[in-house]
Parts: sequence; structure tokens; C-alpha cells
Amino acid sequence: MDFIDLGIIDFETAFNRQIDAVSRVKAGADDIVLFCEHSPACVVLGRKAGRQNILKDEAFLVERGIRVVSAPRGGDVTLHNPGQLVVYPVLDLGRHKKDIHWYLSALEGHVCKLLRIYGVNGEVKTGNRGVWVGEKKICSIGIAVSRWVSFFGFALNVNNDLLEFTYIRPCGQDIEMTSIQKESGKTIPIDKVAGDISNLFVTDGGFNDADNLTGIGRRHN
Repeated sequence: MDFIDLGIIDFETAFNRQIDAVSRVKAGADDIVLFCEHSPACVVLGRKAGRQNILKDEAFLVERGIRVVSAPRGGDVTLHNPGQLVVYPVLDLGRHKKDIHWYLSALEGHVCKLLRIYGVNGEVKTGNRGVWVGEKKICSIGIAVSRWVSFFGFALNVNNDLLEFTYIRPCGQDIEMTSIQKESGKTIPIDKVAGDISNLFVTDGGFNDADNLTGIGRRHN
């Protein structure tokens, strides 16, 4: 499993890197996990998203440097901005388990264990994908799968601007978003969070076949 930090990168470029990684994994390469922060900020519409869940008009968003993009992943509307760690695991699920529900639950479990490192009690909710702290959501999950190779993944709020989430209905719901910084009162470096989640992917259930950690360290592109 190769871990690659893309640094701060726009959504379209990161998507192209995912597609390249999917092709490589399908051709027999090791699983690849991409880490990044997205800038400029963007509102992302998943396959099932409704534009009514964007609560501000385009002029309002453009004025604040926020773009609206679409993605071929599951889920509704979400937002990516600097200070949020976005993780795109490109995994051949045939090497792990050909079960999408298992995979989504595994991702949620990794995030919950990660949050405990920082003293935050992450939880999962039946019928509501993602990771929660009480009634507030801290991590959104949305994936795509092509010939049992996964892409897209999860977005974990670390030190990002939570006000921008009030411009949408996250995941199509009237919910409040939170972050590691808000819950712990600490500013955790993004590269530490990326390193910690990499370690969990290596050592924890289902992803323990990893043998190569590369590129973990913040690079600003």
C-alpha cells in the first residue's frame, strides 16, 4: 500500500490523480491512498445530490472563492476547504473483501480510532454514514467503485472553517458540523493526522497488508 500526500490541491487535479491511481491498481499495482487538502474551497455534489441543498446562490459563493463541482461518488452535497483532511483510498477490494458495506464500516472504524488519539469520541450512526460527535458530524464519507477498485473516500474536519458548511445542507441534512480543533481545543497539524491514519490503515483490521509508506508530509502545491 502506497501513501501519497498531494498537499494542497484543487478538486479537479486531485480527481485526475485518483483516476490515474485507479488505472494503476486495476493493472496490478499496490493499493494507493491519496491525502490532500482542497483549495480553492468547493461544494461537491455527489450522484444523488440535489441543488436545493446548496443554500446560497452562485454569486454569494463566488464572492467567497467557493466553487461548485460534481463528482461520480455516492452521497449528497458536501464541502471541502483548507484545514480539512481528504483521504482517497484507491483499493482493490478483491484483495480485502468484496463487500461495500464492510468497506464503508471499516473506514468509519478507522476514523473513530483516529479521533480517540486526540481525545475526541467519534461514533457511527445506523442509517447515517460518516462519523459523529454526539449530534454533530465530523467526517463525511462518499465512495465510488469500479470493477471492485474503490476511489473517493472521506473528508475529516481538522482545523477548517466550519462557517462555510452553513452555506449547504451537509449530506442533504440539517446538521451541524464540527472538527477536531473544535472538539479537542487543540490545533493538530494536518500532516500528523495523515500520518496517524496511515498507521491505522497499516496495522488495523482489513488493511494490514501494507508495506510501503511514502510521501506522508505536507507539501503545498
